[in-house]
Amino acid sequence: MATPEQALHADEVQRMRVFFAFIGVLTAALIPLLIALPGDPLATRLHAGMCAVTATVCAVLLWIVRDPDRYRPWHVTLFGHVAVVTLSAAYYFWGVFSGVLLIAPIGTFMFALGRNFRGALSIHLHATAAHALLATLQIERVIDDVALLRAPELPRAASYGVLLALQFVFNAAFVMARGLRRNTFAIMEQLDRAVRDAAHREALLNEARQDLAAAMRIGGPGRFTDQVIGSFRLGPVIGRGAMGEVYDATHIDTGEPAAVKLLSRDAMAKPDAIARFERELHIAASLTVPNVVRVLEVADASAPVRYLAMERLYGETLADILRRTPRLAADATIELLRALADGLAAAHESGIVHRDLKPRNIFRHQRPTDARAVWKILDFGVSKLGDSGGTLTQGHIVGTPTYMAPEQARGDTVDHRADIYACGAIAYRVLTGRPAFTGRDVPAILRAVVYDTPPQPSRIAPIPPEVDLVLAVALAKNPDDRFASANEFAGALAEALAGSLRESLRARAHAVLASAPWGVRDAR
Repeated sequence: MATPEQALHADEVQRMRVFFAFIGVLTAALIPLLIALPGDPLATRLHAGMCAVTATVCAVLLWIVRDPDRYRPWHVTLFGHVAVVTLSAAYYFWGVFSGVLLIAPIGTFMFALGRNFRGALSIHLHATAAHALLATLQIERVIDDVALLRAPELPRAASYGVLLALQFVFNAAFVMARGLRRNTFAIMEQLDRAVRDAAHREALLNEARQDLAAAMRIGGPGRFTDQVIGSFRLGPVIGRGAMGEVYDATHIDTGEPAAVKLLSRDAMAKPDAIARFERELHIAASLTVPNVVRVLEVADASAPVRYLAMERLYGETLADILRRTPRLAADATIELLRALADGLAAAHESGIVHRDLKPRNIFRHQRPTDARAVWKILDFGVSKLGDSGGTLTQGHIVGTPTYMAPEQARGDTVDHRADIYACGAIAYRVLTGRPAFTGRDVPAILRAVVYDTPPQPSRIAPIPPEVDLVLAVALAKNPDDRFASANEFAGALAEALAGSLRESLRARAHAVLASAPWGVRDAR
């Protein structure tokens, strides 16, 4: 249950199952009692017959709704109208002003608490009209009062006064129940918003902690500062990660600015880290597209230190931008996704899966002389070539849990669709202002990625509901349900933000949501 509406629906299903059972047992137990009582023969047959019908309807409905997913609002409407006919027969048998009237406001209250307002209103009008009609016919002596419990003879005006008072009680029960449902829903929505806001703040705080930790590792001289590596003289450290250091640098002949990446001292002692760095050298040198950072030089086999010289980027990462502005506008989001799609298309065509797309690995580059900024994909250090392996290396997670595809979190073999999932997670983040999945620690996030579905985007941010459909496909648990390419995803998202999503994609998204709706914990 992810929303107040779903919670109220679950409550309604349970409440009506209990009500069906109670009324079914009550009406079945009344039948032998009615036969034994000295009531009017016609009234007895009508009342006993309708009790049998009601008990049968209750039994059938209980059998249907034993699975809560089979519950439908029309079940309650059908039951309600059958119950009203039975109650009318009870009025005729027991008396229109007898104690049996207590059942009417209780039933009205139960039905009015339901989601189906029209159905509840039709039952209420049927019940009040039936009682008013039978009472009026008896007051006016059109039909005889054959009730087992006849009320004392009252003047006509007094009888109508009692009738009006009873009708007021019936209507008051209906109005009170609808008001209670409305107030309950409003309170649950407030609580839901408070929980979402708290989760949002916690998610942003976690991101800020990660960014702060990364920022504290940047700046100042490094162990290779002022040394010449290849064709470049290294300056201060401008970036540090778990595997390497990035230095500000200049070409010793041309003075061209650059960024040179070298393995950290700790990483150089780890064969797997060296292999990953070699892989990044190979991959980065093979990709020459505007949306992937441009490689200027790579270390050859004779170099004493393995290094990667790249174009010097000016600007900030997407993580820096989101820390300042939690959400991006629709046009900025489409610009970002199209740039990612172009960069990933080149990588995927070369059989490369990035596996670690996240806001810190996406850079908005713009030199002072550039007319416009360009989004660039960074860090292919954990990328995968073709079928070269899974996502875990010696028990360590490869990738970032918040943006990791479910199959990647499970340690299964991944392909380009893992990157499409990451694009979907990034789009979710920039459009809603919060990550799709959060947790108190890495295992909790990984479990959420594999088994849960995130909150519905349009419920936590002012975006068109069509965006929900596109993101549902991009974030599908099954890779086969996702978009075939990042370009297809970017195009679909542009359609959704423009409110012109094609019907075939709507149907595809609804099929995904049918098996894994938004906001479900453990959607297995």
